[in-house]
Amino acid sequence: MVTRAQIEATAAALQRIEGLTVLTDEPMAAHTSFGIGGPAELFVIPTDIPSLSETIRVLHDFGIQLVILGNGTNVLVRDGGVRGAVIKLGGALTELREEGEFVVAGAGASLATLCRYCADKGWGGLLFAAGIPGSVGGAVLMNAGANGGEMADVVAWVVAVNALGEVERLTADQLGFGYRSTELPVPGCAIAEVAFQ
Repeated sequence: MVTRAQIEATAAALQRIEGLTVLTDEPMAAHTSFGIGGPAELFVIPTDIPSLSETIRVLHDFGIQLVILGNGTNVLVRDGGVRGAVIKLGGALTELREEGEFVVAGAGASLATLCRYCADKGWGGLLFAAGIPGSVGGAVLMNAGANGGEMADVVAWVVAVNALGEVERLTADQLGFGYRSTELPVPGCAIAEVAFQ
């Protein structure tokens, strides 16, 4: 059982990380599409891969359980809240960019925003995803799909952060895509960004 003193010590350590917002006892109702849910003991918003990596390392070192929250769509949080830490990706981890023949999306980006971005550029391949709620990272983790398409068809690679805070680049072949599932090769990885082709 994690004590209040551990949560406070962890919050103090996290507050030393550049590019990070750290909140304690943050109501989850403000972060879910259903507008329900009690407080998260720690609510952390990293804005780039280094701050995400350092956050995960600190949480691991302090023995704090973590949950990655996408856009909070279709998430039910109990009135008692969330023990441990909730990480919500922000800043550069929600942005989109072109990288050669790929569109690279932060895992915290809205899937709808990604679809609009690609449509505006005249790029095909994500039409099946239009209308699927949630974040890019969540869509990849569940291999979201509809209308005969799924994430496995368009993902080229992901950048993930493992439970020790180490950053890894994983190709689509390493992701273990299945029906509405993805098995990352290292348990406890957080997806930071995704390249689509």
